Amino acid sequence: MFSTVRARRLRRTALLSLTVAAAVTVGGCGGQDLGKANFSRTTVSAQAGGGPEKAPEGPITDPAVASAKLRTVDPCKLIAGPTLADLGTVGETDDFGLSKCSVEIKDAGGKTIRLSIAIGESISTGPEDKTGVVEGLPRIESSNGGYCYVSALTQRDPNLGVQVQSSYTGGEPCQPAGVALQKVLQKLHSSPPQFDVAPGSALGTDLCTVPGDAVLKEIAGADAKATPIGLHRCTWSKTGGATVTLSFTIAAPSRPSDKNPEVDVDGTKAIQETSKSSSTCSLEWAHRKVDDKTSELVKFAYENYSAQASSDDPCGKAAKGAKDVLKKLPKP
Repeated sequence: MFSTVRARRLRRTALLSLTVAAAVTVGGCGGQDLGKANFSRTTVSAQAGGGPEKAPEGPITDPAVASAKLRTVDPCKLIAGPTLADLGTVGETDDFGLSKCSVEIKDAGGKTIRLSIAIGESISTGPEDKTGVVEGLPRIESSNGGYCYVSALTQRDPNLGVQVQSSYTGGEPCQPAGVALQKVLQKLHSSPPQFDVAPGSALGTDLCTVPGDAVLKEIAGADAKATPIGLHRCTWSKTGGATVTLSFTIAAPSRPSDKNPEVDVDGTKAIQETSKSSSTCSLEWAHRKVDDKTSELVKFAYENYSAQASSDDPCGKAAKGAKDVLKKLPKP
């Protein structure tokens, strides 16, 4: 199912340097005018979807970019091949995580454009950011230290979106980032490439809907608020209280150790991790085997830095939450 993901991880290169912090607030981009020399073709408008239109306000209701649709989109297939061909010669893609991928592109003059795309990314905004519209969605552009970040919001409260990060040797990085974002959104609206989701996979699950209200009330408190963090993680928390996190990934399972023992959770083997200095405990288990090396991994974590572990029983609470989650996930 996800053999291509694992294979691409083995090819990870210096492209991972693109994962610097996205919460930037410095506006504007300076540098070379790409319209004069660099793109191999000029079929994309100079503004790349970032014209002077006022960004739409209110809830975002575009079904093509709803989180439920984006969870199973393969980000590397999204930017591979002809999608970004207007920028130049597209190299081999390299994934890092289920929702992020990077690629190098050589423009017509031989200069290197480095792009990364993140789907369902948490989007921070600042007063100096440039705003507009791209493919009907609010567009936000910011730059910092030679990198440009161009994002399209796909939901509000919290702000999530599709973000393209770009650096450009000898060029102005916001232009290719804007072109790439527009092309990616067009593909998401037409025929987005999907992971092959096997029966019983938890990949497409909205984790914020999995734990029951009664369990969450007992563990995190009656007024704990659910907050999606990207597409495959959700937290429940309240000020001054406990935080509960449910997350999903695909990776090699952890091995038990003296520090992180294997425990039984209603017949499922899980790796338990605790802290000696705070009331925290997490349980991670393999939901479904993907191949000989990787599995779908689910983690339920509890943390309360306002309490003492000796009286708070963090692992007891984590186990209670994990048992509830195990009953409600898809059956492999």
